[in-house]
Amino acid sequence: MQLPAAAQPIPLGLNLTQDQAACRNDVIRYCFGIRNVRLVEDCLNENSDSLSAQCKAALDNAGGVVLSYEDNYTDDRDRTRSITVISALLMLIPCLISVKFMLRARQIYQLLQQTDEPSASVGTALLQRQGLNTGQAPSSAGDGTILSHQTESSALSFQNLCYWVSPSRTAVEVLQFKPAIRKQILKDFNAYFRPGSLTAIMGPSGSGKTTTLNLVTGVARRGEFSGTRLINGTAYSSQGYCNFMESQGYVQQTDCLYERLTVRENLCYSALLRLTTLANSMADSILRADEVMREVGLSVVAHTKVGGAATTGRGISGGQRRRLSVGIEMLRLPSVLTLDEPTSGLDSLASLQIVTLLNTLAEHGNRTVITSIHQPRSEIFQLFHNILLMEEGGRMAYLGPADTVVAFLSSVPDQPLKREDYDNPGDFIIDVVGLDPESSELRALSAPAMSALGSSKSLNGSSKSILVCKANSMQRISQTCSFSNINPGSPDDLQEAPVSSREGAEMRMEGISPRGSVRSQSFHDHFLTSPEFTALHRHVQEDISMKSSRAPSCITGIGLFGRRKTELRWTQQCEILFARRVCQHTVLAFLLSLPVVIFVGGMISFTFSYGDCSYDDDCEDNFFQPYVSMAVLLCLSGYSFAIQYLTLVPEYYGERQVLHMERRAACISFAPYVFSAALTETVRAVVVAMVLIGLANSFLELNTNETHFGFCCVVWCLGLNAWQAFVSMVCAMCAVENTVHTLMFISLGASYLFGGLLVVNSKIPPLFLSFYWTMPPALTSRALVINDLECCYLTSTCYDFAAVQRSSGDEEVNCPEIFEVPIEDGNLGRYWLEMIELDKENQYLDLVILFFVTVSSRILTVMFYLLREWHDKRLKEIPCVQQTPCTIPEGRELDEIPSGQSNQQFVGET
Repeated sequence: MQLPAAAQPIPLGLNLTQDQAACRNDVIRYCFGIRNVRLVEDCLNENSDSLSAQCKAALDNAGGVVLSYEDNYTDDRDRTRSITVISALLMLIPCLISVKFMLRARQIYQLLQQTDEPSASVGTALLQRQGLNTGQAPSSAGDGTILSHQTESSALSFQNLCYWVSPSRTAVEVLQFKPAIRKQILKDFNAYFRPGSLTAIMGPSGSGKTTTLNLVTGVARRGEFSGTRLINGTAYSSQGYCNFMESQGYVQQTDCLYERLTVRENLCYSALLRLTTLANSMADSILRADEVMREVGLSVVAHTKVGGAATTGRGISGGQRRRLSVGIEMLRLPSVLTLDEPTSGLDSLASLQIVTLLNTLAEHGNRTVITSIHQPRSEIFQLFHNILLMEEGGRMAYLGPADTVVAFLSSVPDQPLKREDYDNPGDFIIDVVGLDPESSELRALSAPAMSALGSSKSLNGSSKSILVCKANSMQRISQTCSFSNINPGSPDDLQEAPVSSREGAEMRMEGISPRGSVRSQSFHDHFLTSPEFTALHRHVQEDISMKSSRAPSCITGIGLFGRRKTELRWTQQCEILFARRVCQHTVLAFLLSLPVVIFVGGMISFTFSYGDCSYDDDCEDNFFQPYVSMAVLLCLSGYSFAIQYLTLVPEYYGERQVLHMERRAACISFAPYVFSAALTETVRAVVVAMVLIGLANSFLELNTNETHFGFCCVVWCLGLNAWQAFVSMVCAMCAVENTVHTLMFISLGASYLFGGLLVVNSKIPPLFLSFYWTMPPALTSRALVINDLECCYLTSTCYDFAAVQRSSGDEEVNCPEIFEVPIEDGNLGRYWLEMIELDKENQYLDLVILFFVTVSSRILTVMFYLLREWHDKRLKEIPCVQQTPCTIPEGRELDEIPSGQSNQQFVGET
């Protein structure tokens, strides 16, 4: 319909009955310009005294309602109401489960609050209930304590173990089709670790200490290996050996702890996951945790939070963190305990305390304790029973008693260093084993230069000797190496001053022997001709001969992808994991974070409140109201999605190391972990969504119809839940946290850009249509806007449309058909939906897709965790090739023992 510029304003189009037509002139006279049908009725009632007699009569006959309008959306409202009820019931299921788990978590938390430490008798009774051996005489260090009781011994043996890796190729190498270079890390490794001993793995950097420990522990994930790994003399396949070691203790170099939990909570929740079974109650598991906490000396900090980068404030010390890690692994009372450099990053006192604890666990618990260590101080070195030395090239240099390792190294032909020059045997061992006997540069050095280097030591006096080597290669060292700022001293000073470990290390970096000599035989070759190697072979053979009566019986119950099945039921895992997550991210902490949500949501809502014209008769920007509604819904939903991923990503990666540790120990499965996380996140999504919806309706008059309001709540809650599921899936896919932040930022931005509100569907490039149909932010925001504008509170007329057009300078206006007579209530909102091409969009389909995304993302999260675990575990066992057999060297007999030692003594020390 075309309106001339000078045309009189047309009346509000009304679909009146014949009896009600008498009120048309009264509507034009008294209620002109009112855009809402309900307000027109109110206007007529207010001006009832001035109305014509015909209109008054019509009002009396109609009971005060003379206006009617075509409502073609009654069926849609009924459909919306039904779908809303069904969706709300589906959303209610996880909420009710969360409430049930919350009550269970409260019971567990109350159980944890029992602060009475168990006595020795309680600890012994617990051991007897669990079938542990309590017949051994208790140690003097801890009578009746759990950790001091004898456990089932497990001796580990290794024959001809070799290990290869293929470093990852660069992109250029892949494009050039260069084959991967296969590098051998470990060569002909033969070892025996007896129960009741503490063995230290030592060696210079690059000698294979970590590789050796990973193969011993069964945590090596990639590469190829050959050889035999035996447990109590019984050889097992790679999978069988790893499944056995999963039940043993392994302490990583990096502490895997929950920083927001206290020391006791970390121990208790770990005990609940590791020990709670049908035969062992939660109370018994907590008793075990309390006893272990007392044994590792952490009772004084039992209620102190661990602390760290994720928390503010100071937590426990580094030594206490390491003892807590040891305590967690000792909950199962393992027969084998391995540790990766437990003294790394600790001061001398904390290091001594850790090694003393390990010595006690080995001696009084009949455990096989193996640890790697770099350079121990002399007090720590004396606590080791056996020493395993690795030399450069990945070959074993020595395995035997700690008190004979110095004599062994001193007996190596042409070994330049002397024991008497060192105060610490650990420094002497590292300096000696770090020498490279095959360095061609070393052999090219002249004798005078080597002699000068050998005599360069710390001198007594106020001035220190400084060796200045300005050459960058070994040949230049032999020519330009000189001394400066050296005080002349007596020959005795030069001979008696010990070589510091730092100077020795600096010389080794240049390939120089601090003594100026070159060895003619490698340590490995010398070890093959030593009595220690003879004793090693004998112990392995004796272990094999006793395998029938000492084979371990716990390598059973293999689950998916060859993993050992967890002993804890699925529901129990969910309850404990849910309780731990709630305890870590407390309800109080979540409530304290709500003021920030309220402030930001209120600021956004207040900012857009200027455009609210729903019930303002004097408002001249009626056509601006749909834009305001769409903008506030877009901003508030975007904020809710942003805070979800900014909160969840650090939480998932803060738990990642603990998750892998508990998976390695076969404590939990991925499905209960993902399900318990989903339950805790559902409550968070519901609270945040309801808070923002309440703020939006407080500052603006959105669609308050009960049907549309309920649909808005369901869509918003479900959209946040789907987004949380999507975040968990991306976290499971990626190994680096920064990568996830980048992907989530791109996904969130693209979802709103290509979600149908900023760019219409027909203009979206086909490449980005996946964001339109699959991303939760796009589906949620689109469904919210359609639900709000489709029906039925924003109504306008052709006159309003003409007024807006004339204000922009147009003299003639073509009124859209949607504003012509008769008026359907809510036509203005539908007009905006038509302009952005959402008038034909089905918001119910978006709701169904959100349900599908929620469920499928959680399932894919579990699958990605399993696939990553399977992908990372690519250790391949290959047949032995060119291996050096563990046999007695030619010319030596099996019973040949070093002079001055008896057979029984040697068996006990190795």
